[in-house]
Amino acid sequence: MGKLIAVLAIVLSGSVFAYLYYQLETAPLDAVPATPVNAINDRTVKVVHAFKDGVHRYSGSFKLPHSCYEVVKDAVIDPSDPDRSDVLLRFRTKDRSAEISPCAQYATSYPFELVLETDEDAAIRAEIDGKPMQIQIIESTWSSPKGTTVVGDPL
Repeated sequence: MGKLIAVLAIVLSGSVFAYLYYQLETAPLDAVPATPVNAINDRTVKVVHAFKDGVHRYSGSFKLPHSCYEVVKDAVIDPSDPDRSDVLLRFRTKDRSAEISPCAQYATSYPFELVLETDEDAAIRAEIDGKPMQIQIIESTWSSPKGTTVVGDPL
C-alpha cells in the first residue's frame, strides 16, 4: 500500500511540474506590463528627519519598478525661493536595464540619506525627475552614524 501511494505521489508531482514547465515555455514575454517611473508619485514616501547644530539629516527609501535604476540624489536650498532656506530633496533616475543583464523585474527599494546645513525651521519638499513627490516627515533624535561613544571611567 505504501509503494502505491509513493508511486501516485511521484506521478502526480511529475505531471504538475510538466504542466507548469509547458505553461512557462508558452507564456508571452511581454505579459507583465512595466510600471512607469512616475508611479512613485502615487505613494507617500516616509522621510526620517533629524536636526542638530544647524545640520539636517534626511533618510528613507522609495521603490522603483526594477533593480536596474541608477539614482542620483542631492539636497539643496530650494532654488524656487532663494530668500528662504527651504530644502529641496532631488532624485534623478536613469533606467539602465538595457545595459545591465540580468535585471530583477520586481519593485526594488532605493535607500537614501542626505545631510544639509540650513536653518532649523526650514520647510522640506521633494521631487523625482522634476516631478513633485509626496513625503511624510517623521521627526527623530539625532544619532551619529559613527555610533555612540561612552566617555568616563569604566566601572
